[in-house]
Amino acid sequence: MIQEWGLLTPESCLFDINMPEMDGLEVCRKICGFVTCPILFLTVRVKSPDKITGFQAGADDYIVKPFVLDELGARVAAHLRREQWHGGNEAF
Repeated sequence: MIQEWGLLTPESCLFDINMPEMDGLEVCRKICGFVTCPILFLTVRVKSPDKITGFQAGADDYIVKPFVLDELGARVAAHLRREQWHGGNEAF
């Protein structure tokens, strides 16, 4: 399944850390080499060590539940804008 990520070009990835079978942290670690899009975690884990672990796994953002849907949309849009801007800028 993870190998198939190389065939996809998602605009962003949103994962819950507490997913069944394989947690979001492990998924993030496995796909980082295949995708260049922003990776965001949605989670109930609120402690700083959990957030740091998420960022170290490769996340670009860490959003704690419960969250406001409009804020999630704004965060995703900001990451996509940054990706689009960096994609057209050779300096980065």
